[in-house]
Amino acid sequence: MTAKYPFKIGMQEQPIKPGEPWGLPLTEKIMPQYLKEAGYSTHIIGKWHLGEHRKAYLPTNRGFDTFVGAFGGLLDNYDYSVFGKGYALFNGSLPLRGLNGTYFQDLTAEWAEAIIERESQSTKPFFLFVSSSAPRGTASTADHMQSKLEYLVRPDVAAIIDPGRRKYAAMMQAVDETVKRVYESLVRNGVQNCTVLWFLSDNGGPAPIPGTYTPVPPTSNWPLRGVKGTLFEGGVRVPAFVWASDDILRDRRRLSSQLFHISDLLPTFLSIAGNKSVDLEGTDGVTQWNALLNPKLSSPRISLVIDIFNGYRNPYFAAIKGNYKVVAGLFAYGHPVGNGWTRPVGTTDTIPQRHNHLTAVECVQAENVTLPSCAPAKAPCLFDLIADPCELNNLAEAKPEILGNLLKYVRAENVSYVPLIQVVRDPHFDVSLNGGLWGPWLDKTRSSD
Repeated sequence: MTAKYPFKIGMQEQPIKPGEPWGLPLTEKIMPQYLKEAGYSTHIIGKWHLGEHRKAYLPTNRGFDTFVGAFGGLLDNYDYSVFGKGYALFNGSLPLRGLNGTYFQDLTAEWAEAIIERESQSTKPFFLFVSSSAPRGTASTADHMQSKLEYLVRPDVAAIIDPGRRKYAAMMQAVDETVKRVYESLVRNGVQNCTVLWFLSDNGGPAPIPGTYTPVPPTSNWPLRGVKGTLFEGGVRVPAFVWASDDILRDRRRLSSQLFHISDLLPTFLSIAGNKSVDLEGTDGVTQWNALLNPKLSSPRISLVIDIFNGYRNPYFAAIKGNYKVVAGLFAYGHPVGNGWTRPVGTTDTIPQRHNHLTAVECVQAENVTLPSCAPAKAPCLFDLIADPCELNNLAEAKPEILGNLLKYVRAENVSYVPLIQVVRDPHFDVSLNGGLWGPWLDKTRSSD
């Protein structure tokens, strides 16, 4: 949203939990504000997780013309409660009633279709952010992975033996269906040839972490190392695609392995919008649009900081420069769980996971060869991501000069570090005292944060 690394605005390490009175600082100018200046109407549907304790933090007060969806995470997909309490579905800043029982991801697709149909009639360009809550687990004690029967009975899903994986696959089917309906709506309304469609995930799949409340689906990032909450590739390297017509993109059917960070989205979108002269000084993103337009051009990004956390609890950092990556510290919410490799349920060395796509990562460890171990909580680890994308071979001792250069790079970026602004749960907040709503409450109760 800001084109800045999270650790430079105090948004690193932890997401906003229900009842916590904090959010993305109001001093930050964010993506929809820039795009409105470029002449776009701006819309968001689905999940907003950047603050809801005050109306000033809601999306329609931060540059979005419209918002329909839910505040926060862990939403029940059918009654829109959180932890079995209250109601989190909103249209702008007002509760949206009368939809109980409709699968939330299906609602997301319906809202997307309605906005595309309406905005396609205007001569004004539009930006639509479909912020999917699936395949996120819920806080429902009855069913942590709320899927829909329509998707569960599809042959490819029904054939999955493990019940947890089957439910997870059904949730992904709902996401696929949303993408399909968005594209078909663009075609139906005749705007597909002037649209750039982006799809990306935010992090790798999680694993059970002792002491956390998050329901965990049976995910796997195999053969990548690590899980959500770690800084290994399994936690931070995610699938993404960009689609546009031949009128916009040449050589569309290609695989790009260029370095890309989420902070690059804002400057890239501004380039697409033709607003290349906007002042983004002090941000960390770079525009990738020219490299996407011309496959012969290399990415302008040669380095990135994955994250830095100088917290009281578990300091850590990770960064990439050129082919190499440094990882250090104790992450995964303070537990060393998930720092290894987790196979998909039902696979073994002799029953491997099937790969039938160009993006498959293959990592082969030579037999009878002992590789230097990596214990990031004790010392920084160094990996060559081109030769070793699965982070098997720790090169910290073999290449001290490269490790030193990466550590110098991290120290230089750490100069701009802003401490975590997380505020613990408000003891005065109770959904029963807020009209039963998971929404702004401080405006009604007291004047200070």
